[in-house]
Amino acid sequence: NVSKIYQFNALNGGVSAAVDASGFLYVSGDNGVGQLGMGDTTDRNGWVLPPGGFQGKVSKVVYGGIGYSSDTGTMYVLDTDGNVWSSGYDGGGELGNGMPQTNTSSFAKVMRNTDGKRVTDIRAYGNPVQVGTGVIIVLEDGTMMTAGSGGSGINGNNTGTQAATSPAF
Repeated sequence: NVSKIYQFNALNGGVSAAVDASGFLYVSGDNGVGQLGMGDTTDRNGWVLPPGGFQGKVSKVVYGGIGYSSDTGTMYVLDTDGNVWSSGYDGGGELGNGMPQTNTSSFAKVMRNTDGKRVTDIRAYGNPVQVGTGVIIVLEDGTMMTAGSGGSGINGNNTGTQAATSPAF
């Protein structure tokens, strides 16, 4: 039984994610840069469970990407323990793993520099044109962190440049 469904569309493809009643993540769609977290870049035409499926602990799924291309997409998962995971495109630090320009096709935990504070919310940002994409992370004390490309200052790091991780503000 599905409890939540998410669809993320781009002009040349799209990605879908669903969370079942037990909290497991299922994905389908374009996987050109590994954004489905399957450990490869093969598109999926049917629902599949990424390795681990987050052991029934998915709280929220968001997707950041430049609107005209699903091959610039990054999927983010917030688990019920307050951890953020990402997979996919990392042209400007979108994965938040401290290693910009290194795409990954498997989900990995990110944003480790939260000083032990739990993540309570995530929001992806993107633009229909090539300005910037990434994620905003909200910690339990209300501070925010960002990761991603920073064209026109979109990630709020006061530089207008990419940030593989950023300090809380």
